[in-house]
Formats: sequence, C-alpha cells, structure tokens
Amino acid sequence: MIRHSQRLADSSTIVAIRDVLAAYGAMPAAPDEVPLAQALAARRMKGPVASPEAMEAVRRRSGVGVLVAREGGEIAGVMGFVLLSPIGRASVIADRFDALDPEAADVCSRREEPAAIYGWGIATISHTATKTLVEAACAMGRQVTPHLRWYMRVVTADGERLIMKRQGWRRVPRSRPGLIWQPSLLEREAAAA
Repeated sequence: MIRHSQRLADSSTIVAIRDVLAAYGAMPAAPDEVPLAQALAARRMKGPVASPEAMEAVRRRSGVGVLVAREGGEIAGVMGFVLLSPIGRASVIADRFDALDPEAADVCSRREEPAAIYGWGIATISHTATKTLVEAACAMGRQVTPHLRWYMRVVTADGERLIMKRQGWRRVPRSRPGLIWQPSLLEREAAAA
C-alpha cells in the first residue's frame, strides 16, 4: 500500500505524458474526483476494481494514473494505469503485482522514469469519452512511451483472445490466466521491418 510521496520536480516523461493526454482531452483526476472516477469504473467494468484509496495513492505517487474525460462538465469516462518502477515491472513479470493495491515500490514516483506500464482499464458512459481516452492512450504510446511495454490482466477469456488477436498482446509466461503484455511500439516496429 502506498502511504506517502515526496514533493520534488516531476520527471520530463511524467510532464510529457500529462501534456499529451491533456491535448487529447484526458485530464488528470483531481483528488476529489478520484472516488467519482472509481465509482464509474466499478459500475462499468467486469471484475474487481482498485479502491479509491489505491487509485489516489497511485495518482499521487506517479503524478498520473487516473485520467478523466468530461462531457458537459461531468465525468463521462475514466482511464487508469500504473507507471511501473523497475521493481514493479519485475513484480508483474513474476505475477506478484497487486493491481488492486499496488505497493509503493512497484509504482514509479513522479521524479523517476517509468520501466513499463500496467493498464488498469478504461470505463466510459459514451462513445465520445471512449474515443477521447483511447486516442489519448495511443498518442501517449506513440509520442512519449514508445519504448515501454504494457501489461494488463484481462477478466474474460473472450477479452483475452480478442486483444491478443487484434493488438498483438501475449500471455506472460508462467503466470495465472489473463496476465498479458504487449511489446513496446519500438519493438513492434523493429519486428515488422
């Protein structure tokens, strides 16, 4: 469980991530918006969702992680991800990462460079919010984090098959069902060349 963070300058990567996401309309959730974002995710997603406290701890430590899309001033979508530290990346690969309540050591601090990204997911109430968040995530991957691998745990076997077939994700070896990863954009481009 994450309990505190130091107030130091954000890394250039963290700043760039926030800037790119904001350019697409995905704004960092304010602390008082995190419970609303979590409630939306809990209503719309299958399976367990991180608590508001865990989401806020990740947001506070990394400087990003809980993004919202608004329509008419109201939250219409939420996207969550954990920027992983090298320890966090190793925890994910070893299938020890607790996505519902990440350890502080697993989460990249706002002054560090992330080692990988764990996708919590996207939950929305409209097509517009979905488009905003997906386009923002793709832009982040192209413009700021093309060197980073993504990880996530899918909830259903159908979802796993779909994302693996359409987007080139792979199962993490020797892990429980549902834990998958996607090579970085740079790795995918090199393989295609």
